[in-house]
Amino acid sequence: MIVIESAGITDRGKKRQGNEDALFLEDTLGLYVVADGMGGHLAGEVASRLVVETVGDYIKSYKK
Repeated sequence: MIVIESAGITDRGKKRQGNEDALFLEDTLGLYVVADGMGGHLAGEVASRLVVETVGDYIKSYKK
C-alpha cells in the first residue's frame, strides 16, 4: 500500500501586493490543482480561487 501525504504553500513574490495563487489537494484521489492567479490581470485572485473551489466542490459532491 502506498501512502501519500501532500502539503502546499504559495508565495506572492516580490512584485505583488497580494497572493493570487490557489491550491487544491486531495490525497485520497491523487488530485492536486495549482491555479496561478496571472499577476497583473484583472481579478486574477478571483479566477484562481474560483478554479480550486469549483474543483473542490465537484469532488466533494462526487465522493458522497
